[in-house]
Amino acid sequence: KQSFNLVDSFVLIFSDYIDSSELVKLSNTAVAKATPVSVSPALLDILILSKQAFDKSHGAFDITMGPLTKLWRKSRKEKIFPTDEAVQLKRKLTGFNKMLIDTAEKKITLTKPGMQLDLGGIAQGHIAQKIIDYLRTQNIDHALVNVSGDIVMSDAPPGAKGWTVGINVPETTDELLPQTLLLHNMAVTTSGDA
Repeated sequence: KQSFNLVDSFVLIFSDYIDSSELVKLSNTAVAKATPVSVSPALLDILILSKQAFDKSHGAFDITMGPLTKLWRKSRKEKIFPTDEAVQLKRKLTGFNKMLIDTAEKKITLTKPGMQLDLGGIAQGHIAQKIIDYLRTQNIDHALVNVSGDIVMSDAPPGAKGWTVGINVPETTDELLPQTLLLHNMAVTTSGDA
């Protein structure tokens, strides 16, 4: 129960689907007059990790893509491909250089009006790792946590060499590929709706 409560608390911080989340509130501060905003330690931590991922990926991983994410979500829902003009307009609102992280003051400044952050590429795995970390503080060393396909595991189950992770055959929900992954003390992420 404590683990699920911890997950819920992180979701209320990191989600861009919940209007009252801390992330959405931060995104809503991206207005004409850029103002530093105090953030919780949990949000600051994941924003710093996101910056590190941005740097290590040479810009390929970018949580400032929120405006594009929202555009594509809307387009998918309406089943209308967005125009190039709309995509280019939203691209101008992105870029890690438009987000200032002040670690000393624990403040974030979104400098471009209309910026929106999207932690979808990092939050689930981060939450799963936080749950594994919490379970270890409770002397639970054999665990697997799955948060929307982002799977983090600690030690292998007793008597096993690892956790067996199966992957479904593309375009199916019940048929697994013959190969499986046997893992412990690491993470793996999957993508898809099955």
